[in-house]
Amino acid sequence: MNLFDSVGILLTPTYLLLGITVLTSVWAFSEPDLMARWVLRPHLVWHRRQWWRVLTSGFVHADYGHLGFNLFTFFFFGTEIERVCRGYFGRGLGTAAFLLIYLGGIIIANLPTVYQERNNSQYVSLGASGGVAAVLYAGIILNPLRKLYLFFLPIGIPGFLFGALYAGFSLVQARRQVADGINHSAHLAGALYGVVIMLALIPQAAPLFLEQLMGWFGR
Repeated sequence: MNLFDSVGILLTPTYLLLGITVLTSVWAFSEPDLMARWVLRPHLVWHRRQWWRVLTSGFVHADYGHLGFNLFTFFFFGTEIERVCRGYFGRGLGTAAFLLIYLGGIIIANLPTVYQERNNSQYVSLGASGGVAAVLYAGIILNPLRKLYLFFLPIGIPGFLFGALYAGFSLVQARRQVADGINHSAHLAGALYGVVIMLALIPQAAPLFLEQLMGWFGR
């Protein structure tokens, strides 16, 4: 791989988004004013029309652990989804489709929270989890049998089963409104968006997904 190839890789959407998110998150760690302007505050979004927060909150994180976990997952699944989108649509439209999945995931995942917490002036949420969930579940649609690891357990389980278990967990936690510092409704909304947008963009993924599942259950 020559220098130009290396630069080309670093300029792909996945790597650019990774770099931007790291820079903005680290910057916000030491700039409370920036953090305050970018986090999701549903009360300000709903009542003062500060809609930019629905997107900018995906580029700041609570701490390095939060940042690292999100970007670790995004790195592995983002590169795959980007490659599939570019292979299916071509370079330009493929990049647009990939951005629609990830950035759209951040936005769509935050909308239920904005509505649910619109009158709660104390509520704050941040992080790229909605977009990461969208990319992750889009990847599960494409390859439902790939082994994934739930909460760092040493034994992997098929992606479709992982997705079902995690979605169920998020749904239960969101309904219980557990105060654990995690926006479970955003994870759930992002996951659902990832499934829907992938099937809308690449309809052929649906029969291939079912074919793989039937093969797994019929083995």
